[in-house]
Amino acid sequence: MPPLDVSTVGAYLASRCVVSDAGPVEVEPLSGGFINSVFRVTADGREYVVKQALAESSRTVLRAGIRRSEMEARAMVAIRRSLGPDCPIPEMLVHDTVAHVTVMSAAPRAAVLYQDELMAGRCHPAAARRVGAYAARLHERTGGDRSLARRFATNPGFALRDQTIRSVAGACPDLRDVLDTILDRDRAHASALVDYDITPKNILVHGDAVTKLDFECAKWGDPAFDVGLALAHFLLVAFSRPEATAALVDEARAWYAGYTTHRAGAPDRGFVLRAKDYLAAMMLARSNGDLVFDFLDPHRAVVAVVARTLLDEPHDHMETVLERTAELIGAVAAVDQR
Repeated sequence: MPPLDVSTVGAYLASRCVVSDAGPVEVEPLSGGFINSVFRVTADGREYVVKQALAESSRTVLRAGIRRSEMEARAMVAIRRSLGPDCPIPEMLVHDTVAHVTVMSAAPRAAVLYQDELMAGRCHPAAARRVGAYAARLHERTGGDRSLARRFATNPGFALRDQTIRSVAGACPDLRDVLDTILDRDRAHASALVDYDITPKNILVHGDAVTKLDFECAKWGDPAFDVGLALAHFLLVAFSRPEATAALVDEARAWYAGYTTHRAGAPDRGFVLRAKDYLAAMMLARSNGDLVFDFLDPHRAVVAVVARTLLDEPHDHMETVLERTAELIGAVAAVDQR
């Protein structure tokens, strides 16, 4: 089957009995990340999102096996089953293992992308807490589940995360062993179903609610990875908007408060140290790896300075990690602007 496009999505959905072939079908292309096509469809008085995984993309050198689509569908089912009716993710309606297409419920049209909001200087601490709570509930309710451990032991989609981190060695060859060790720790401390993509670019905010998108990377892993990855993405915005550093750190604090409130017991020192290293690794990945965020392109060198410093320093509490990162961003921003 050829890849779907705006002209063929309606007929495809009719062939799958998702929509009728009698009424009008409106199709709107959406941003599909880097190796997917995504469409918003309105038909029969309902709205859907249609996502098709692609074998490769001309937009990036990132690669991951096409079976990641099947694993994403499985992850969505497992997450909704684990978290219950208040699960903040779309409902999966159809998954086509031949065409690698997933049809899911759509978030309200008024929803705004969290990443765009942060870049525009609009923070949403309540949303941050809700997303942190989502991560904690996911880890708590799947932790130690042997069936999930078997089913999500591997996922070809995780290559997207693995490659973004390992590729940093191209720009920073002296960190190759450090990055390998960080990824080894993720495997060694695997204890729950981990999302691996909880970032503002995958969060829609609508009123008092949020919708978490994209589960291609999900697998059995170290919960501390989700913490470090999520917090890194709030802090990275500060390199582009240093005047908003304090507000962005507060947003990260809100996320972490949501996380710690909904998990059993405070994270121990080992958890914090690993989360700190995952945070630093994701800072490097987004600025010096195979997929550099556009807004970080002018700041590659200073992000690397901050991330390297964090890797070298031990911190027992996440609050000190956030405070130290804010201090370092302020210092390098001053130098960067000279």
